[in-house]
Amino acid sequence: MAQTTTTNNNKMDLINVHVQQNLGVKEISKSSRHLTISPKLIPFTQTLQRPLTELITDGEHVTRSDVVKDLGIYFDSRLSFRFHIDEVVKHSLSLLGFIIRQCRDFTSTEPMKMLFNAYIISRLQDLDIIYQLSASSSSVQFFYQNVRGLRSKVIDFYNNVCSYNGDIIVLTETWLTNDISDSELFPDNYFIFRHDRDIHRLNLSRGSGVLLAVANKFLCQKIDLSMITEILPIIDIIGVKLSFNKGLHFYIFAIYIPPWITSHDYELLFNILSTVDELNKNHVIIIGDFNLPMFNTNIINNYGVILNNFYLFFNLSQYNEIVNSHNRVLDLIFSTNNCLVDRSNEPLVPEDPHHPALDIFIQTNSVLPMKFQMNSSNKIFNFKKADFHKLYNQLVVTDWSFLQSSGDVNDACTKFYDTLTAILEDSVPKISNKPKRSSNYPDWFDNTNIRCLRDKHYALKQYKKHKSQHHFALFKQLRSKSKKLIYSAHKRYLFDIQESITVNPNRFWTFIQKKKGSTRIPGLMNFNNQKLTSPEDIVNAFGEYFKSVYNPSNVNINIPAKTLYYHPVSVTTMSQDEVIAALKSSKDTLITGFDGIPSFFLKDCADIFAKPLLYIFNLILKTSTVPNIWKKSFVCPIFKKGDIDNIQNYRSIPLMCPPI
Repeated sequence: MAQTTTTNNNKMDLINVHVQQNLGVKEISKSSRHLTISPKLIPFTQTLQRPLTELITDGEHVTRSDVVKDLGIYFDSRLSFRFHIDEVVKHSLSLLGFIIRQCRDFTSTEPMKMLFNAYIISRLQDLDIIYQLSASSSSVQFFYQNVRGLRSKVIDFYNNVCSYNGDIIVLTETWLTNDISDSELFPDNYFIFRHDRDIHRLNLSRGSGVLLAVANKFLCQKIDLSMITEILPIIDIIGVKLSFNKGLHFYIFAIYIPPWITSHDYELLFNILSTVDELNKNHVIIIGDFNLPMFNTNIINNYGVILNNFYLFFNLSQYNEIVNSHNRVLDLIFSTNNCLVDRSNEPLVPEDPHHPALDIFIQTNSVLPMKFQMNSSNKIFNFKKADFHKLYNQLVVTDWSFLQSSGDVNDACTKFYDTLTAILEDSVPKISNKPKRSSNYPDWFDNTNIRCLRDKHYALKQYKKHKSQHHFALFKQLRSKSKKLIYSAHKRYLFDIQESITVNPNRFWTFIQKKKGSTRIPGLMNFNNQKLTSPEDIVNAFGEYFKSVYNPSNVNINIPAKTLYYHPVSVTTMSQDEVIAALKSSKDTLITGFDGIPSFFLKDCADIFAKPLLYIFNLILKTSTVPNIWKKSFVCPIFKKGDIDNIQNYRSIPLMCPPI
């Protein structure tokens, strides 16, 4: 016997609660009223609807309401305000008919305008405030589209991504294979996670595949879902964990389920997925093509039962109500958070009639974390703002003969760099050594393209805010104009690249290398089963790993001279002309090594630096010693393959000092 206390008519009454465990029935008796609560305890895989508690009072069923009206606003169970919006629009249309009827006999339009502003505009303006709640500045913006293959749309897709200003892109049915790199699809300001169909294992043609792109302002990490893809290779799924700076994490899953999957595999998929620990967290969103055309209808089948039980078990809700051309919903969005889903006005590729593109907003109420950054306390010379006239005059009058008093290579190098640094500090300003901010636009975007894109985004923003057809027409006009500008600019860019092969081959190979891939270091890395988030820890982990893979050899190799098939090289001294020729062959680049001196500077001042460097080079040949500063280098991690957040999947490339 359990006892509880409740308040009724400002009185404290004792309620006896009888629990009959065998029948699953709870009875509450109070005064002359009798309330029976009969919970429908249905197993996880045997119900389509949410298990609701049946309430009976005095023998009559008490119906449950999912919508409550308070202070003139309708609140539904998901707090999406869709019911409230529908009610306001319905009432506004009714009032509009009333206004038209009443103003029919007036000769002037002023009465109609007055009534329209009083009864219609005021209601819709209040409605707009409610409608924009979920799309605030603190929300994360998703874009979703079933692209029905990207292999033949790579260039157009890349251009459209560069003009997209959202946070996360989710794609299904990418039809990609490993011969198409991430850099062919996305610029450097995205982290890419994808799962392509294993055509060799399945013995199928190209198809399916999912992709999840995250803006690099987020800390993100791949979720291990290999157990699902190993057991069910026909399923394409990817998971990513997003981290915020207040201990908040979002768990995002992108999934594609083929329409020909069996009921047994369908149930097996969600049984395995239910074992993933990340689904038990507070902030989960699952986006994808589930291929259930009857999900938004009253027709119930076994597939719908399995899926319904899964998302109810994890307290998820389905938010996509945008139907396709056949009045069906194939792409579903499940989340524990309130989502605002709307049809996108800017699909990244032409829409498939079965799969409309979607914009999704999820409110976070959290400040975004910083991405991986270099130590900004280090200062470097900014040669772009140097006083070269003053600098060169000081170098010309500098007497380097004092180096000849040094018989030690390291001492000579120290004196050389001390003198050069003193001259540079007097003529060249310093700046923080911050990483160069990557542009959201490709190389062929000029100011006209960028200005048109910004105007387009502003017009779309104004349309969403005011629902004005004028802004929507302007948006469509700017969208068409921007596509033409991007197409013509890209065509000119490719022509210039083609013409530069003979004149400037470096430009051509730079273009090719960008398409092959580039290194993007996430702000959250893994090393030795530890998760690293601070830049210092990540840098130290890279250093520890690169040091561990280097095995210096202590074996002395003595090869008899008679076994050599070539004459040994014997260089005892160098000439000044050889040093000048070597310096003038340097590249015109601002890239520096450990000494902070760019190669273009040594090239321009080859005649000046030839004398001090000649003495140092000959001293190296005489003493068989390389200066310690020339043994040091900056190490750049280059991603090889595998998970991008695993430090062991990188190799090191050293940036040596220019004289080397």
